[in-house]
Formats: sequence, C-alpha cells, structure tokens
Amino acid sequence: MINEVYLFGGEMKHLYDALQDKYNENSLHYYPQDQMDHMINDLKNDIKPDDIVVFKGSHGMHLEKVVDRLR
Repeated sequence: MINEVYLFGGEMKHLYDALQDKYNENSLHYYPQDQMDHMINDLKNDIKPDDIVVFKGSHGMHLEKVVDRLR
C-alpha cells in the first residue's frame, strides 16, 4: 500500500493532477524542480524509521541529492 506520494519536477505535474482523485490532499505532494529543498524538508518531517521509501527519476533530476540529504 502506498500511503504518501511525493512528485518532483515539471513533468510530474500531469501525474499529480491525475492522482488527485486517488489520494487525499495530505497524502499527495507535488514540488516543481526549483523546490527541491522544500521537498527534502517535508520528507525529513514525514519519514518515520520503519518507512519504505522509493525514489524514481531520471538522472537529470538529481534525486541523489535528496537521498544524500536524508541520510
């Protein structure tokens, strides 16, 4: 079961719009590419020790920066 969805980057806006009827507003999160720091801060506040987190994106999205800052 997927409890929270965090979408990052302009290409993900379409997916965010499509998922709005599947998730409540507190569980679906969208961040434009210039809001990586905001997304990282939200993830730091939301992730619990036993949570399973999956990151998927192209190399150009630099999600490795997110992973590094969450360690």
